[in-house]
Amino acid sequence: MHVTRRRLLGTALAASVMQGATGLTVRAQEATPGPGPIATPDTDGINGPGFGIARVRTHSTPELAQAVYPDVMFRLLPSTAALSDYFGYIFAFDDADPRSTINVTLLGDAWAADEANAVAEAYVEGMDPRLTPETPITEQGEVRIYQLTDRPASELPPLLHGCHITMRHRRNAPDTDIEGVIRSASEGFGPILATMDGFVLYCWMHAAGGRVSFNIWETAEQLEAGNVAVADFVAANPVITSEGETVVHNGVIGYSDLLMRN
Repeated sequence: MHVTRRRLLGTALAASVMQGATGLTVRAQEATPGPGPIATPDTDGINGPGFGIARVRTHSTPELAQAVYPDVMFRLLPSTAALSDYFGYIFAFDDADPRSTINVTLLGDAWAADEANAVAEAYVEGMDPRLTPETPITEQGEVRIYQLTDRPASELPPLLHGCHITMRHRRNAPDTDIEGVIRSASEGFGPILATMDGFVLYCWMHAAGGRVSFNIWETAEQLEAGNVAVADFVAANPVITSEGETVVHNGVIGYSDLLMRN
């Protein structure tokens, strides 16, 4: 049995649904320590998540990728949402590979991430064997940028259903100034995204040896415009260095409760 420092609250998910979605604000605060202001959330999970887990899971057929969705909603999500430092979850279907899903769990800190990982491992072990996935990408790390649209939740799709997500995974070059990258992204790139049509969320995680970022948009066309803005900004800012190929996954969100957690 996995023993944690937190108590599972079995009614947390139902309570959050009853509360409904609240208004959204842009979260950008100074990080400590670090050279200069850097957009980052509070680590207590009140103003933003402190830690994130990002996975791409691949099934043997597109039909099984669809079938696992209700199973995740029914069996995995309630146990994960019951963690005291749970912040939110995203489940999306990959555009390029209909056998794959994009899954992001946001939490208060690394302790909560350990608990969420234990919940996920127990869930996978208890799955119908036909639904058991491969996991070609799994990354986790501190959330350093978390920027939401300032539009009211009533103007966005409920549960962000049908919104579009881009997730990028980059490896750091040996000489990467990671704090410079974060500062450039938060002070230069974040404000650009915030003014674009259809922007919902920009999140940046500092993973081991690299970083994972994801953006959420209302439509596929807006997502593509955001991807162009990312490419243009990276090309114009040499501080944003990486090595190897940037791994990009685009998808359509089936469920996300992030609006209910803000």
